[in-house]
Amino acid sequence: NSSFQTWTSWQNVRFIDSSSEERLIHDDSSIVLDNEEFKTLLDLHGKTVEDGVNDTDYFLHQAYVREVKRVLIIHGEGSGKLRQAIRNHLENSHLVKYYEYAHPNLGGTGVTVVYLEYEENTFENR
Repeated sequence: NSSFQTWTSWQNVRFIDSSSEERLIHDDSSIVLDNEEFKTLLDLHGKTVEDGVNDTDYFLHQAYVREVKRVLIIHGEGSGKLRQAIRNHLENSHLVKYYEYAHPNLGGTGVTVVYLEYEENTFENR
């Protein structure tokens, strides 16, 4: 019997009215804006380097137009070819502010956390 617990401060909790025009629900794996769900986690397990890079590029553009600040890319550790290709792609992307490996408890070098680049004041209240 397993369970999962997480802790956060009350400042991070926001209740929304289901009939509200503003529909923003955020966690570490998806975001819902106006009833459209967007997964903020891309899993590239089993992808070729070419498909992984193409999927990453599309994913980053989709995150950018939805004004998502941070996404996770799971590329695994394996031989390291996919991880290196993804990181090379991120290095050359104008959408990426910076990136880093995930915390060891969240996948370590098998997961890259990507922070997207936006001009100041893009997110006024997010």
